[in-house]
Amino acid sequence: MRKHILLAGVLTLLLWSQSWADVLEGTQAYDRGDYVTAMNELQPLAEQGLASAQFYLGVMYENGQGVPQDYQEAARWYLKSAKQGHDRAQNNLGKLYEEGQGVDQDHIIAVQWYQKAADQGLSAAQFNLAEMYDNGRGVKPNTDQAQAWYRKAAAQGHRKAMAALRQFPEPPTPVEAPKTVEPPEKVEAPEKVEPEKIEPPKKVESSKKVQKKITPKPDERRDFERTVDRCTKEVQRAFPSDPFEAYPEGTRVRFIGTPAANVKFQRCMSKNGHPVVAEK
Repeated sequence: MRKHILLAGVLTLLLWSQSWADVLEGTQAYDRGDYVTAMNELQPLAEQGLASAQFYLGVMYENGQGVPQDYQEAARWYLKSAKQGHDRAQNNLGKLYEEGQGVDQDHIIAVQWYQKAADQGLSAAQFNLAEMYDNGRGVKPNTDQAQAWYRKAAAQGHRKAMAALRQFPEPPTPVEAPKTVEPPEKVEAPEKVEPEKIEPPKKVESSKKVQKKITPKPDERRDFERTVDRCTKEVQRAFPSDPFEAYPEGTRVRFIGTPAANVKFQRCMSKNGHPVVAEK
């Protein structure tokens, strides 16, 4: 009897070791841009219930890497991984709910998933949760909660959280953490809506006269900054292992990343009506 138990334990350990070897091979293929190999390695493991493999499948479906882009399928795999406690899957699923991609837009559910990932210490989720409190999306506006979560993210080196803290002159008063409400397990797929075509800006002939510098209106600047923030998050989700940051400066933006990340950022900005070019 003891020999049978020992043999079962050895077999389990061997299978576990092989699974992690396959995950490593799949993630390495993803990092070098070989998405077909990554999908072939990770999909069987994801179907077996491995949370990390399910997360990577969600990323590839969300960004159309090695497979046609499918937000509904991305949400399905993120949910499987998130329910097992994978913090990055929880954060990415929250973002899909916040933006209404692949699921019905629901800021309350987005906050619930951000909260779960933030409680595990994921700085990106802590920043996203702070923004929801800061802007009153999915929760009542709460400056103290926003500042508290910004500080948690900033303490881990999150640059955007550091920048956001400049609007708060004093540390927040201690507040109780909000009660966590379990999000629904079922991901409802919304009807697909074709995006509106955005016409490129018309070329304006330069004038010989010196033009006065036009200061953008607050609403325009706010829209520009939100677009920069949205596109930055989209790039960071598409390239989770590559460093990428973008900083709005008036009506211009300074962005730093790999060539592929920079191109994706420029395309996102152009798609949202704010074309930018890389500074040399």
